Amino acid sequence: TYAVYVESEDELLDVVENIDQNLLDDDLDGETKLKIQLILEEMGTAIFAHAYKSKKDKYLNIRILYKNTEEIIVYFQDNGVPFDIEKDFQKKEDWGIKIIKNFSKDIEHNYNYNVKLNNNKIVIPKN
Repeated sequence: TYAVYVESEDELLDVVENIDQNLLDDDLDGETKLKIQLILEEMGTAIFAHAYKSKKDKYLNIRILYKNTEEIIVYFQDNGVPFDIEKDFQKKEDWGIKIIKNFSKDIEHNYNYNVKLNNNKIVIPKN
């Protein structure tokens, strides 16, 4: 498991750029790591761009489960406005969303109204 908490798009891009040092697993090939990088960048930048229009306390909590599994699970958690990748962007022709959907086996979203948190789960098949 790899977990990181970022408070800006710059911090997110630093995580994406250094993914090789963060995901230490010989089972992950270069293509799979590239998919993880693209999903982190596209989903993370979309969250920072759309979920936090006027909010000052921006953050994104990311967890990646990848060891001893048949697939990779990436969790994104934030306290921005509700954002469901499947529902909100179903009709949009957004390349970032297309990349995420193309590389994913499954996408799930839930919004906890009690604590006002978005929870997005993206499942990526291993090669």
